[in-house]
Amino acid sequence: VWTAPEAVRWTREFLRRAGKVPVACRDIPGKIIARIQFAMMNEAIHLLEIGAASAEDIDTAVRLSTGLRLAVFGPLRFLDFVSTHENTLNGMKFLYEATGDEKFKPRRLLKEKVRKKQLGIWTGKGWYDYRESYQALAQWRDRMLIKSAAALRQLESAP
Repeated sequence: VWTAPEAVRWTREFLRRAGKVPVACRDIPGKIIARIQFAMMNEAIHLLEIGAASAEDIDTAVRLSTGLRLAVFGPLRFLDFVSTHENTLNGMKFLYEATGDEKFKPRRLLKEKVRKKQLGIWTGKGWYDYRESYQALAQWRDRMLIKSAAALRQLESAP
């Protein structure tokens, strides 16, 4: 809140010239990555704790599905693309009602997107605005996923 916008612009440009990819975040505990990462890790531990799956199966499921997809899209573009926000909202409602766990309680902003019919790429607007067609974005996504999977296979063959 005390950082001048010009300082943010200068720092972003400096980092880009240094070959980095800058992001900005308000001063909140954990920033962006730790909060998302710890939420995912805590849920993985919970699944292990309740005997839902083995550690290996949990890791494999995440690495070879969500992990690859998040590397290509990130969580919000991923939500815009994989299903409508109505389906996401219904899935979260189901998990919340089935488990009673607050972590699955749908967020106000998701409900607002559904109310406004901003359902992702399907309506041209979600967390992002879309000018490209679903088919064009799907083709790009598939190329990136194939490259990511190939790189992962190569890494897995290393000693």
